[in-house]
Amino acid sequence: MTQAFNLAQLANNLNTSGQLDATDGLSGLVATANLATGSASSSTYLRGDQTWATISQVVKKIYTYSYSTRNSPSNAVQNVFSWTTSFTPIDKTNNSFLVISAVPIQSQTQDYSGFGLRFEQNSGGGILDTQGVGTQYADLSAQSLTMSVQQYAFNIAPNQLPSGTLTIYHRLYTADSQATICPNSSDNSRINQTSAQLFIIEYAA
Repeated sequence: MTQAFNLAQLANNLNTSGQLDATDGLSGLVATANLATGSASSSTYLRGDQTWATISQVVKKIYTYSYSTRNSPSNAVQNVFSWTTSFTPIDKTNNSFLVISAVPIQSQTQDYSGFGLRFEQNSGGGILDTQGVGTQYADLSAQSLTMSVQQYAFNIAPNQLPSGTLTIYHRLYTADSQATICPNSSDNSRINQTSAQLFIIEYAA
């Protein structure tokens, strides 16, 4: 406040309803210490209980990856492609991870497909496999060469991922699970090069 009022001055400035007009002789800012308890800063906010509280960031980071190369894997267990070779989360021990992905395919009359993600430690050999976890799949077993999708959506709890930097693979865990990945105009003139997308949201558990 840039101007102080004594009780008599305040009484003179009361309106007919007994209220003080904040624009009448008042200017400047109210000191933050007068608004709430605690310490005010650029990383705190004013709560309804008149307390300065630290902002808690729920979403820590969003990771996005894409893959757009036509790929026809063989009839075998294999890593079909890598989403990234440098996945390094902020805090694997305490944070959780929401994983969402869609991989366009050209179906190969496989009525079932054992696919998922593999998180593999670049050095040390640690692996987290997610075969069949949150997977969604469509294939017309009676008709080949149709556009379809392999996708997954699931959550990874804290302290589940291997330590260090990780490579993330789109993986076939069983034989007779293959499909052409990311079809393009060579498969059908109605499409361009399709692309697979992976989103991982790291958040406070």
